[in-house]
Amino acid sequence: EPPGIVLSAATSVWLPVSPQRLFDFLRDERLRSEWDILSNGGPMQEMAHIAKGQDHGNCVSLLRAS
Repeated sequence: EPPGIVLSAATSVWLPVSPQRLFDFLRDERLRSEWDILSNGGPMQEMAHIAKGQDHGNCVSLLRAS
């Protein structure tokens, strides 16, 4: 690994939509291109997909900017 530091930052925003609608938007892979802009316009790459139950939508994805 090259020398340096890893810096991570987070923020929160209020959106005028229901939590379920926002969750459905973020988990729909067909809409991924619409929220890839959050990574400065570059595509996101799924590093891991972890199922959290029987339901297909009950999962966690680890993403990174390419």
